[in-house]
Amino acid sequence: MAPINLPVRQARRLAVMGQLLSAPRPKEIYEVVEWLGGLQMDPTRAVERTELLVLWSRLGNYDTAALPRLLYDERRLFEYWAFIVPVTDLP
Repeated sequence: MAPINLPVRQARRLAVMGQLLSAPRPKEIYEVVEWLGGLQMDPTRAVERTELLVLWSRLGNYDTAALPRLLYDERRLFEYWAFIVPVTDLP
């Protein structure tokens, strides 16, 4: 497959869209994790934990109780090697 040549402006636009940083915003945490393939967890924080900052940057204000609920109650997400990933990614 031959490489695709894109103008820098278009490549930037695609990168921003691919990371869910443009409108329209996703509606829920699961949608963000599924699209990105996972959230990297990092307990070292200057402002807040990494996974929570990523969610906030994609969703805006969101229900912070939803992440533990998805992980431990509904079990739609799980932790694997410092990442939060969808259970559907289990082999």
